[in-house]
Amino acid sequence: MIKIERTPAPECLQENYKQWGHEYATKSRNNSSYKFQWKKWKGKVVTILIKPELTRMTKNHCSFCDSYPLGIAAQQTIDHFRPKKQYPLLTYVWHNLLGN
Repeated sequence: MIKIERTPAPECLQENYKQWGHEYATKSRNNSSYKFQWKKWKGKVVTILIKPELTRMTKNHCSFCDSYPLGIAAQQTIDHFRPKKQYPLLTYVWHNLLGN
């Protein structure tokens, strides 16, 4: 297992994590069948913007199983350490996001 050094949050999250977390919390609370979708920032889906940084941070290893390289043995996704359904305000918080 490699040690992960958390880098500073990407600009899109620094500027918007609170608002986007509140929006998701409200929508999921008001509609139990609400389907989560990543927000867009400057015309790009947030996953496109943050996946490269998560991949660099983990040195292309899965945060859960340490599989290497990502995308071969493990599908490259973004997961939440604290589940977004239970912790909706942490949905866009950088330290809650993991690459795998």
